Amino acid sequence: MGHGFGIAGIILSLASLVVWWILSMLIGYILAVLVAVLVAVLGIIFGAIGIAKDDSRGAGIAGLILGIIVLIIEIAVSYLLIGYVMSL
Repeated sequence: MGHGFGIAGIILSLASLVVWWILSMLIGYILAVLVAVLVAVLGIIFGAIGIAKDDSRGAGIAGLILGIIVLIIEIAVSYLLIGYVMSL
């Protein structure tokens, strides 16, 4: 069937970091985090579909793991930044 879903998972996971960084400068941090988390979740979903459906499972596994790591990073950094701002 190909590597389409796994590659899409990798691209969406990496795009989530870019979206988070660029949108936080343009439209505000909270909305940027929400959009980036949505894109990361899509990366996880496409990675999981890539594991189940694609011929080569490597790209699907990479997309799934990368999506989970990116999601954890985004949530942890957001939690720390919001906690820091609230303490000021």
